[in-house]
Amino acid sequence: MVSGRGRGQHDALDALVVGINRTKVNYILDADIRSFFDRVSQSWLVRFVEHRVGDQRIIGLIQK
Repeated sequence: MVSGRGRGQHDALDALVVGINRTKVNYILDADIRSFFDRVSQSWLVRFVEHRVGDQRIIGLIQK
């Protein structure tokens, strides 16, 4: 499967390996969220994440 930008899953895995080898990694998050935010109320999602996670970095990413 190739994305609209001409890159596929193998390119993503290559980039992941490079990133892991070059820097200290504490965690890896993998999510397929292409249409998820089109169907979910953003205000509800932010409230839920703030309540359950409380990590301002994640909340900021959701708000973008």
